[in-house]
Amino acid sequence: MNVITTAALALVALRGRQDPPAILHLMLAMLAIQASIGAVNDLVDRDPDRASGRAKPLVQGVLSVSTARVIAIACLAAAIVLSAGFGAVAWLLAIAGLGCGLVYDFWLKRTPASGLPYAVALPLLPIWVWVALGQFQPVLLALVPLAGCIGLALHLANGLTDFDSDVLVGSGGLVQRLGKRSALFLCWGSFGLALVLVVASAMAIPYQESLLAAGLCAATLALASAIVLYLCRPVQRSLQIGWAILVSATAILALTWIASLPR
Repeated sequence: MNVITTAALALVALRGRQDPPAILHLMLAMLAIQASIGAVNDLVDRDPDRASGRAKPLVQGVLSVSTARVIAIACLAAAIVLSAGFGAVAWLLAIAGLGCGLVYDFWLKRTPASGLPYAVALPLLPIWVWVALGQFQPVLLALVPLAGCIGLALHLANGLTDFDSDVLVGSGGLVQRLGKRSALFLCWGSFGLALVLVVASAMAIPYQESLLAAGLCAATLALASAIVLYLCRPVQRSLQIGWAILVSATAILALTWIASLPR
């Protein structure tokens, strides 16, 4: 989803101009960043994953720890190299996003601050794409509080999908500290607040109203669907589907919000 969203953001930033090499470069860099974060995450979590019985390659013996380490290191090196080529500022933004993921993996995942990397990293993605393509506009900074709220919502939604197994192994992340009920309300409330902030920002930013309205309607409908799904069937599967719904809604909202900005 991050790689696809990166490509879509690049197309919006280029305003219809074709630059396949630059878009492919950005996509590969994002793929390497996400793969390195994911590989490190599974290495760090292999003992808790084993204790909770999760069907992960390292737990099932499909992949050895040494091979996983090679993959993590190779992806990390590729991320650092592939992020170069767009200038120093773009490279630093990419490395900051990578750093958020690694800090989460190693230090913050099981602390009350576990949502912070999500809230910081999410706004960095579109800003990185715009800076890398030489299209940065100061108005993009308006997305920082919006994306921060959505980043927190996505962290909570993701944590809720594994709530029971994380409690089993004694995880002390934000979701477990809050409890399932409070985490759910904060997740939905944080995403809803982002939608309210988008509407409020229209008083200061002359958006293309029809495009923004379409994105807001889609994101609002998605949030409502996730809420109704869980309230009607409060099981783990509903939380997993709700997570996927909110991720998709985030991509749609981000693209329509940015595409509706004045040019």
